[in-house]
Amino acid sequence: MIKFFTVSSLACCLALSWSMSYAQTASKPYAYSMKVSVLRPKGSDAETSSKDKTKPSTTVLTPCTDVFKRDVLSFQLVYDAGKRTVNKKDGTVTSSVTDTYLFFYNPQGLGLKSTATPKTNPNDTTDTDANYPNMCEINATQYQACDPRVWVINRPAIGVEPFAMRPLASPAHIRFGDIEHIYLSKDENIGTGKITDSTLRSYIRFDDLKQGLWSLIGIVGPAIDPTASNPPPALTFDDPSKWAAWDAVSFMLGSPWGNDKLCD
Repeated sequence: MIKFFTVSSLACCLALSWSMSYAQTASKPYAYSMKVSVLRPKGSDAETSSKDKTKPSTTVLTPCTDVFKRDVLSFQLVYDAGKRTVNKKDGTVTSSVTDTYLFFYNPQGLGLKSTATPKTNPNDTTDTDANYPNMCEINATQYQACDPRVWVINRPAIGVEPFAMRPLASPAHIRFGDIEHIYLSKDENIGTGKITDSTLRSYIRFDDLKQGLWSLIGIVGPAIDPTASNPPPALTFDDPSKWAAWDAVSFMLGSPWGNDKLCD
């Protein structure tokens, strides 16, 4: 049976189809991504350990028993924190670029020293001791003796400044939007999409850090909607459902639980 359409009904159907297609395209969120991996540098104790069938194979292990200090690991990130485009006709900039955060996490850390007094000078170490060897940021202006659970990794986008690793007592002390707690900010990201990055350049040593099971955690967020008139909600680090993309990889220093020993 042949069906006939009037011009008006056909135009209506085409308009409806176009509007539905446009709505689906316009509302499609950006495909943010994050992938972190841990590597065994050539000649490292971790590479040697991987050849021993009696040692862990699923989780990368560096044994923390080498007097020559070859307990080193490498880390790689492949992530997409958004794109920035410019309309060639009118110069309008459209951007979905957001911030990238990167943290080492050590659950064996004791956190803040409860008997210590907050200081305004991070170099005032009068309250530190063997169990609480660092001064952790507790807010933007104060520091307190601690055994860190979190190390914030901050990288310079330009220049020759070294990477910074800032100790925090817990994830609760991570400050959303603080440039000193961001690995690569949206303003420093050139906005071309996927980035492959060797974290901390060639490798990192773990001498004098606590043994045990550690993690490297990468977070992209918050998600940016270029069509929205209001800024995105603040990122909360206790709710992964609010993160645009994230990944984590575990690695082991010495033993799975550490027993408060240091990697040396």
